[in-house]
Amino acid sequence: MKRFFITLTICLVSVFNVSAQDDLRSLRYNVAKAISEDNMEDAVAGLNILVYFGDEASMRILGEFYLEGTGVEKDYNTGVALLKKAAEKGDKEAKDILKKLNVSAKSEEPTSKEEMVFDRVEQMPVFNGNINQWLASNLKYPPTAAESMIQGRVLCKFIVEKDGSISNVEVVKGVDSMLDKEAIRLINSMPKWVPGKQNGKTVRCYFTMPVTFRLQ
Repeated sequence: MKRFFITLTICLVSVFNVSAQDDLRSLRYNVAKAISEDNMEDAVAGLNILVYFGDEASMRILGEFYLEGTGVEKDYNTGVALLKKAAEKGDKEAKDILKKLNVSAKSEEPTSKEEMVFDRVEQMPVFNGNINQWLASNLKYPPTAAESMIQGRVLCKFIVEKDGSISNVEVVKGVDSMLDKEAIRLINSMPKWVPGKQNGKTVRCYFTMPVTFRLQ
C-alpha cells in the first residue's frame, strides 16, 4: 500500500477540521484515478478512509466491490451492510442496487431501549487485563503476508455486549485481506470485557480499536 494513503489516514484521524475537507476532496480524486487505472489496492484503501468519515458515495462503491469481489474478497453481507449505510444517508444509487437485490434499504431498528447500541457512554467498556499484551500473545501473523512483507494497522469496530462478549466485528480501515481477516478473528476470540455503563446501567456499546501488524 502506498505511503500516501497511510500518511493521509494519520492526518485525517488526528486533525479532522475545515482544512481536512480539502484532503478528503483530494482523496476522492485519487480514489477515482486509482479505479480508472485498475489499481484496486489503492482504491480500496482510499475508500475505507472515506467510509470511515461517512462518505455515502464511497460506502456504495465499496459495497459494490464486496458484492462483486473487486479488490476485496467477495462478501455479500459486508457489501449489503455498506449499501444500507449509503442508502440511509440518501444515496439513490445504493437504494436502487438494494432494490434489485430485493433487500430492504432500512437497517433493522432495535425493538426497545434495552437493545440500543451506544456510540459513547459515561463508562466506556474496558478490556479486563493488559490488552496490548493479550493482542501480542494471540495474534497469528498470516505466513503469506509475512513473506510478502505486508504490515500495517487494521482499524476495527465492534460491539461490547452487556455481558462483556464481543459481537459484530467489522473492519473500518483495512490494510490487506489477510491481515483484515486475522484482525477480525483476533477480536472475536477476545475474552469478555467489562461492559459499558450509562446512567448506572450496563448497556451495549460500540468500540473502535486498531490491531497493528508489524514485522520485526
